[in-house]
Amino acid sequence: MIRDLEELDSFFNGFTSSLGGGQLRENRLERMRLLLARLGSPEKTFRVIHIAGSKGKGSTAAFLSGIIAGEGIDCGLYLSPHVYDIRERFTSAGRFFPTELYIETANELEEAVRKFTLPSSLGPSTPTTFELYTAYGYLLFRRAGCRYAVLETGLGGRLDATNTAESILDIITTIELEHQDILGNTIAGIAREKAGIIRGDNPVFTGTLLPDARGEIEARCRETGATLHPLQSETDDIRTDRGTLTFRYHGDEVTILTGTPSVKEAEDAALAYVAARHLGITERLELDLRDSTLPGRYERRSEFGRGFIFDGAHTKASGEDLAKSLAENEDLADATLIFSAAEGKDIRDMLMALCPLFRRVIITRTEAFKKCRPDEIFSMAKSLFPEKDIILREDGRAVLDEALAGDGLIVVAGSFYLISRIRRHIDGYKLEGA
Repeated sequence: MIRDLEELDSFFNGFTSSLGGGQLRENRLERMRLLLARLGSPEKTFRVIHIAGSKGKGSTAAFLSGIIAGEGIDCGLYLSPHVYDIRERFTSAGRFFPTELYIETANELEEAVRKFTLPSSLGPSTPTTFELYTAYGYLLFRRAGCRYAVLETGLGGRLDATNTAESILDIITTIELEHQDILGNTIAGIAREKAGIIRGDNPVFTGTLLPDARGEIEARCRETGATLHPLQSETDDIRTDRGTLTFRYHGDEVTILTGTPSVKEAEDAALAYVAARHLGITERLELDLRDSTLPGRYERRSEFGRGFIFDGAHTKASGEDLAKSLAENEDLADATLIFSAAEGKDIRDMLMALCPLFRRVIITRTEAFKKCRPDEIFSMAKSLFPEKDIILREDGRAVLDEALAGDGLIVVAGSFYLISRIRRHIDGYKLEGA
């Protein structure tokens, strides 16, 4: 029996982390369908909005669920990864459900899978952690009586575990080169995987897309009969000023408070809004979505009398967007960057975008379980910016000591796992000083 949130976390971690790539991954949807049938098909009990993309899908999902909840409609929100607390993955439009509901749902899932085995032809006999996360989210939303659920894909789209829910509207955010070992090494190939969430004659809303990505999305829409709604054709004159977003939607002037100066978050909020308007969920022209921001997305905090910004930017475009937002909105005199990224990310491009803004750069690792080569990142950064004060510190305590030795803003970027790691060390500092 699962008795508390710590045991809930341990329950999920006791299963295989991933199917990886290749043929095993091709079995993902069949595995999930068998698991969901065992659970009584909870994914069929609410209306689903499905979101895929390389960057911005989590923020778009959070803003959209916030709009839905703002109309008095119960809406589940399923995200990944979590940054600080496992409950971040499964919320009521960003707010935690009662603890007892998490525990009751966990025990329902644990009992159902205790003697459940998958056919050997489909890979591991027990579900993976992400398959269980997804099934758990569905169960939780059913127990909570959610009318809607906004689902963020974990990786890709076509074979993602979330692609077992029948959606009523699909959203594709920006698409970049990512997870190339699994999704492919071209924008078109990755877009094809993301476009796999598009089904039937659904309305499909898209953010800013590169031409190769747009071509794949258009082709998928023609194939399925879906109707395409690019953000650029739905809105005009998008502007953002220190957390206030304004734009025109089919002639209406819309104002949204986002609480963040991030240019990318502004586009995500606009994309969420036009999707909600299309579904008839809201007709409001002024919204306050400041409570719908997520951990690790231009997250401002004050620690030890110092300003911190935590941002999980981990692609070329998101690194550039972060750099632009920082340059336009922050005092970067004597600022320090703490940076790391997992293997396979656009590390060089992120360094090129971010490093010029900072006097000091500290290179470290993400998490022990993530493939990361901080020594190689350090060598790359030094070769790109030999004039900069760039140091390598793998120990988390040493990273904080170095960062706190300065006087300016501290920015942590490049990986959500890095953000989680640094926050744990900050909490450790506080406990020592208590």
